Amino acid sequence: MNSAASGGDLLFLAVRHIRPGTQDLRAKTRPEHLNWIIASKRALFAGPMFDKASVPIGSLVIAHAKDMKDLEEWNAQDPYASAGMFDKESFRKWKMVYRPQTPLVDPIYVIICSDRDGAKDLRAEVRPKHLEWWKSSGRNGFIGPFPAADGSGAVGSMIITEGKSEDERRKHSRTSPMAIQAARNGNWVNNRRDQVHYPTELCLSGI
Repeated sequence: MNSAASGGDLLFLAVRHIRPGTQDLRAKTRPEHLNWIIASKRALFAGPMFDKASVPIGSLVIAHAKDMKDLEEWNAQDPYASAGMFDKESFRKWKMVYRPQTPLVDPIYVIICSDRDGAKDLRAEVRPKHLEWWKSSGRNGFIGPFPAADGSGAVGSMIITEGKSEDERRKHSRTSPMAIQAARNGNWVNNRRDQVHYPTELCLSGI
C-alpha cells in the first residue's frame, strides 16, 4: 500500500481509545508513533485526547485515504495499534469545509455532532446560517460534515478549534444557528448525547 496521500484521496476521522493501564506502553511507543505518522504523510491533523484530569485517553486523527479499507489498513500500521494499545476504534468519512488559517494553539477542542433521524431537510435549511456563524465568529479551526453513507446529504458534523476552556467552548457551540433552531422547535438537529463526546469536548495537543 502506498502510504503517501494523493489528490484524489478522501478524508476520514479515526478515534482510537487506549486500553486502561497502558500509559507506560504509550510513553514507550510514542516516539515510534510520531515518526510513523509524520513519515506516512497521511495525517491532516492528529493529536492525543485527554480527560479532565489531563490524562491521555486516546488518539484522534484526520487522515487521507482512498476508501475505508485503505484507512483501516493504514491505521493498523500505527505502532500504537501494533503494540495492542487501543481498546476501541471508530472510523468515519468526513468532508472538510473550512480549515485553520494559522496553526492551532493549545488548548484545542473537538466537537462531534450526530444528527437525529429525519433531520436532513432541517440541516439543509439551517446550513447557510451555520456556515456564516462560523465565518463571522473569528474562530480558527476545522469544520465540516460527516456525509451520509448513501450520499444523500450529511448526518453530522465536526469542529476542531481553539478554546479558552471546555465551558467556554460549550457556550460558544450553543450559539450555532443549528443549536438555536433546534431549541426553538424542540427538535434537535444535533443529538446532544453524541455532540461532544469522547467523553466530553476533548482537549488535543500537538501530535
